[in-house]
Amino acid sequence: MLSLASNVSTKEKQSLEQYIATFLILQAEANLTEEGYLIRRLVSGLNERLRDKMITNGKATWTMQEHINQLREWESSHNVYKGFTPFRHNPALSPGVPMDVDKKKLTSIHTQNLPKLTPEERQRVRV
Repeated sequence: MLSLASNVSTKEKQSLEQYIATFLILQAEANLTEEGYLIRRLVSGLNERLRDKMITNGKATWTMQEHINQLREWESSHNVYKGFTPFRHNPALSPGVPMDVDKKKLTSIHTQNLPKLTPEERQRVRV
């Protein structure tokens, strides 16, 4: 049997799409049809990130095409995430001036040292 993982893998810095295309070509050339074997070979040739994700999140009931579709979805999400920067410092912006809401509110009553209410005072305040 042909060892697909040894002939093609994403560990060699190729894109997932290139890996999948090469994998499917080799599968067709070798005339392999046993899906369990093919899925194991597909997963073993993935880069560490995708392989770990497939091992932890993949489902044993998925077909080969479902595995490929899920890999494409994860890779697409990962590529979008890589380009996402939640905050970029723009030096053209002013360093910022505190707003009024940022100022500490001063209260004239210090509640920390007040004595506790007696039961009578509590009843009077409730009414």
